[in-house]
This record gives sequence, C-alpha cells and structure tokens, in this order.
Amino acid sequence: MTSRFLFLISLIALSLAACVVEDDVTDPSNEPDPGAVEDELDDEPGDTGVDALEAGAPWCPADTSYDRTYRLCASATDAIGPFTLAMEASCRAAGGGDPCADTRWSASFARSLRGTGRCPPGAALDRYLGLCFEGGSVYGPFDAARVQACRAAGGGAPCEGLRWSRGMFEGADRRWIDAPYAYQYFNQHEPGSTCGITSTSMVLRFWGKSTSADQL
Repeated sequence: MTSRFLFLISLIALSLAACVVEDDVTDPSNEPDPGAVEDELDDEPGDTGVDALEAGAPWCPADTSYDRTYRLCASATDAIGPFTLAMEASCRAAGGGDPCADTRWSASFARSLRGTGRCPPGAALDRYLGLCFEGGSVYGPFDAARVQACRAAGGGAPCEGLRWSRGMFEGADRRWIDAPYAYQYFNQHEPGSTCGITSTSMVLRFWGKSTSADQL
C-alpha cells in the first residue's frame, strides 16, 4: 500500500511540474534557418527564464576558459566544439571542408559563426532548463555538476565537449526525485502536448519499468 501511495504522489507531482512549465518551453523542432543567430531572447527585459550558464559556473577543459560574450570554452587559439549543424553548414559554405566536423575550431572563426546570441545558430532555448537544443542534441558549456554526472554515467571524453546527445544529457540530469529525466520535446509524437505522459514515463522508469512517452 505504501509503495502504491508513493507512486501516485510521485506521478501527480511530476505531471503538475511538467505541465506548469510547458508554456515556457521553446520547441527545438522549430529550428531557424542555418546561420541565423538566436538572439531575440538575449538580454530581454523581464526575462525570468533560468540561464544555466549564469546560475552555475560553466565548466571548461583545463587549457581553455569561459568566454562569457560568445558563450564558448576557448583558449588563445582554439574553441571547443562540437558545434551546431547550422554552424557546420556555414563552415562548409565558407570552404572549411571536413575540418568543419572537428571538435575544435580556430577561436576567431568559431566566434564569427557563433555570434553573441543566447543560443548558437540552429539551436533554440529551453527557458526552463536554461540550455539550447538542436534536434537530438543539447549545447553547453555545461556546469561542473553536470559534467561530473556525465562522467559518472560513463559518458567519457564527450562529457567535456560543447554538444551532448539526448542520452548523455538525460543520464546527467536528475530533478526533484532521483528519476530519469525525459525531455518532452524529444518525443516523436505531438511533443508539444505530451507533458503528462512524459511525466508518467519518468515515474514508471523510476519504479523500474523500461518505457518512454512514445511507447505509452
């Protein structure tokens, strides 16, 4: 009886939390044109969204430091990637070729394509999480706690990069209770209307059931 009660309480709490914030979430499937800088939300008066890079100090590899203007980890010569697909497309259009997919670019070149917007070109801001998403990828730099959690989850060297996959991010991000976090806009079916079922999948996974919102 106690386990069933805790299950119901967890389900209700997560459903309410997910649905309350749904209006504050930007759908990353609505990607802007390649090369367009997402700066319309930057320095917006009255913006109450959480900025993860401001709330927690961003972690950068030892040979780099955080460039607050361009929101990159960079040294005097290099900037840490991987970068957005839109930035890679702009790089190739400029004649960069195969190196455009590298995990490090020239710092000056990366800044010229990145711009100073809240999110890099091609990515969209999730106001609730304070992070930028492009398709199935999440963009940092991430704070030290997330990097540590990513490593603990077996993410390895990619944990030190600018771009994480959906699986890496979910493995490193836990909220409220120790439940696997699921981001509703990663759902394949009507992501804008799935806050409740996404929360249900989180609770089921917390209780040991292998499932997802799309499976439900």
